[in-house]
Amino acid sequence: MLARSFGSHLSWHVRAMEVVMRSFSIISFVLLSATFAFGCSAPSSSTNAPTGTVTGAVSSAELKTLSAVARYGTYFGTSGQPTRGLRILLSDNPNSCDITHFASATMLDVRVRGASVGPGTYPIVDAVAQTPQAGQAEADFNAVDAVCKDLVAQTGTSGNVILKTVEINLTTPSASHVSGSVDLTFAGGHITGDFDAVLCDDESGDAGASNGGSSTTTCAP
Repeated sequence: MLARSFGSHLSWHVRAMEVVMRSFSIISFVLLSATFAFGCSAPSSSTNAPTGTVTGAVSSAELKTLSAVARYGTYFGTSGQPTRGLRILLSDNPNSCDITHFASATMLDVRVRGASVGPGTYPIVDAVAQTPQAGQAEADFNAVDAVCKDLVAQTGTSGNVILKTVEINLTTPSASHVSGSVDLTFAGGHITGDFDAVLCDDESGDAGASNGGSSTTTCAP
């Protein structure tokens, strides 16, 4: 009787341990799965995002992107006429929403026309030869001197602007951003690469003419 009782008691403990081990295995699997689920999710590109890898050269003026800002609103195109759309300014100087014209800078100014602009592919139109329409884009490349006058000023002749994300975060405006890529051809060279730009407040006035050297905007040292 004692042997059977002891055996039954031992068997109960073994079964209890098996249940505990199975439960532990299930919990471990769930936690491990959760870890992989969170670990594989991409962080928001608007948080500590790089400005991108847009590089190239036009007429020996080289662009290595240090900053990227974007605005949606009214701007002056190559034609000199005001229009609405999304403007993306990439520069080798530390542009911000407050300052977008630095002395001795190299800049790429891309404008996508439209009453609303979302993700998609926008072909570059040679804005010197024709006026871009909604759904099309134009681009200017500028290298300026110490007083923001043009050393190199060229308009893109062909290529594409691909917008991957146009995110407006009303809760945290600083988290708003525009990301995508450019592949642009100029008479004097080629610019290509990816970008992630801070989306600034709506641009209601002249944020500078389309070419940085002709802008009346204050020239930051």
